[in-house]
Amino acid sequence: MRVFEIVQRRGVGCTAYLENLPAQYNLYDKSTIQAKFTPMPYELVTDCLVQNDIFISGRMKSILDKLEPRLYAKKIDIYNNREFEYWLVQPKIFPALHHTLSLKDKSALINPILSEKFVQYHNVFSVIGLSKKRWFVSLKTVEYLLRYHITGFYFKEVVLGDSPVFDAEEFNYE
Repeated sequence: MRVFEIVQRRGVGCTAYLENLPAQYNLYDKSTIQAKFTPMPYELVTDCLVQNDIFISGRMKSILDKLEPRLYAKKIDIYNNREFEYWLVQPKIFPALHHTLSLKDKSALINPILSEKFVQYHNVFSVIGLSKKRWFVSLKTVEYLLRYHITGFYFKEVVLGDSPVFDAEEFNYE
């Protein structure tokens, strides 16, 4: 099994951003989030924007919905440009850090080792203890995203181990 981290591509083509986002929002209610879309001149618009959260295009969301049908998603209502559709999505979060790592160790936060036991049945997920902006995906997801030419990021392979840092039954998810 192979797992990859989605890392936003920096440089040309990655400077579009969403403005006027509220400071706080509830991902689980049915309302939309109002925002202004600001692409930079002569730059490409990408399918993935990383700001305080990760915003993905409608194209990317439709692919992820096929692979991981129960993702929490909230539509971003872009009032100045109806051409682009973005979603705020939160994948499932698991206690998947390998037992040899400590959250106090900065190298663990930069190059995490994940427990294969927790990630083997999931295509898109985040890890408890790491930033919610860090998404991990299976090889199957990588293949789909490449096949449909989804842009704005690259994939960094993650090392897998055999057991987790946290005991899932003892950890409080709230």
